[in-house]
Amino acid sequence: GVNDLITLAPSGPIAVVVADRIAQAFARNADLADDDVSVMVEGRAVTLAGTVSTWSECVEAEDAAWRAAGVREVVNNILVTY
Repeated sequence: GVNDLITLAPSGPIAVVVADRIAQAFARNADLADDDVSVMVEGRAVTLAGTVSTWSECVEAEDAAWRAAGVREVVNNILVTY
């Protein structure tokens, strides 16, 4: 018989790469660059935590997470502090 040694690697982004891309998006956004927002990625789920100054920053952080390739779920635990 034929014995091939082909192995399949899981497709999709690696958690570290996704978190890094989201952090880079935050750094490019002047409103988010100064905020204290952490990004945790597990599989295709992203959890955001920390604080921002306005609701628009909270929404922008979530939008940036959704724009990252491969993200299927975003949990936004960011607190808005006035």
